[in-house]
Amino acid sequence: MAEGFACYFESPRDAQWSGIGAVNEDRLTGYRKLLKNRHPYCKIDMVVTDRIFRESRTHEERVDAYSVAWSLTHYLMNVTSTAWSNTTKSSPSSPTPQDARRRRTAKDLQLVFTAEQLRTMNIDWHLYMTRLRTDLEDLVPDVGRAGDG
Repeated sequence: MAEGFACYFESPRDAQWSGIGAVNEDRLTGYRKLLKNRHPYCKIDMVVTDRIFRESRTHEERVDAYSVAWSLTHYLMNVTSTAWSNTTKSSPSSPTPQDARRRRTAKDLQLVFTAEQLRTMNIDWHLYMTRLRTDLEDLVPDVGRAGDG
């Protein structure tokens, strides 16, 4: 989740970027590719436990992991922002061991969202992301949709 937050606030060098939290075209394109191929990274538990980063072996796999982490963070910040921001504010600011942080993030989700919300969140996240559009896609309706299936 930490990497997802970092990507959420990043300003890519050559991007047509419109501000913090704006749709990152590179991350969205990477996410769409993985979702279309039903990649195992596209599961909430893979992101919140950092498995996507621990299991990535190549540079391309790490870039893919960042795209998925960004997409989940974008979803949480824009769809569930009030509930999620309450728990991120209460998270400890002092460093903790990595395993404890992974458990903490997963527990944060359980504290903030109901069991029913967690069951449907994976679907809701992907549905939200498939409807998400870049600024250019908003201006030119057919951009980015060819081959997205």
